[in-house]
Amino acid sequence: MTGLFALQQRLQTTYVGAGAPQGQVGMGVGVPADRAAGDGFGPLAALSFWTQIGGATTQAIGTYYAAKDRQYDLRSQALSYEFEQTMAAVNARQAEAASQAILEAGAQEASLTGLRYAQERSSARTSTAARGVQIGVGSAAEEDASLAYAEAADRITINANAVRQANEAKLQATNLRSRGALAGISAENARASARGVNPGLAAGTSFLGSAGRLAEQAAYDRRYRR
Repeated sequence: MTGLFALQQRLQTTYVGAGAPQGQVGMGVGVPADRAAGDGFGPLAALSFWTQIGGATTQAIGTYYAAKDRQYDLRSQALSYEFEQTMAAVNARQAEAASQAILEAGAQEASLTGLRYAQERSSARTSTAARGVQIGVGSAAEEDASLAYAEAADRITINANAVRQANEAKLQATNLRSRGALAGISAENARASARGVNPGLAAGTSFLGSAGRLAEQAAYDRRYRR
């Protein structure tokens, strides 16, 4: 910001004129004291000049802090995206673990189902033998086949449900990893945009634009007074 005040002093020299008498700063570019005092143009020009300098400085300062705010906003966005990326990675790992746990739970449930049906078949055969019925013949065979069919159907249902739920968890993990990757790209873009914001350059550009208009006005006033 110190460069703005140095530019102010340079503009003052350009506008007032190096040849202005001592004590007549701001009274016009090289205008004799009697002429400046006689027509009243000098003081009005000086007042206009310093008013415009003040406005240009205020505008430049405002531009500087606006750029700073933009920079802070972009950095905040980058942090938010990075947090989203981290949480997506954590949730993806949890979903993968859940998928594996579902498959293991399904396998365990299928094994328990097999044990339960084995106990039922053993009890049915014991009951059949106690009644004096030959095992594996007639109604005894039909009962045994019925239990075997029910066991197979339950195992298929258990395995199908486990695979479906595990695949849903894997799909969720894949979506979370994709979301995390996109969040990482967005975070990097936000940080790159923040690095591209230069508050000092923005303020200097704003002040130089105003200074250029002031210089043009000073040159016009000099020609007019001559």
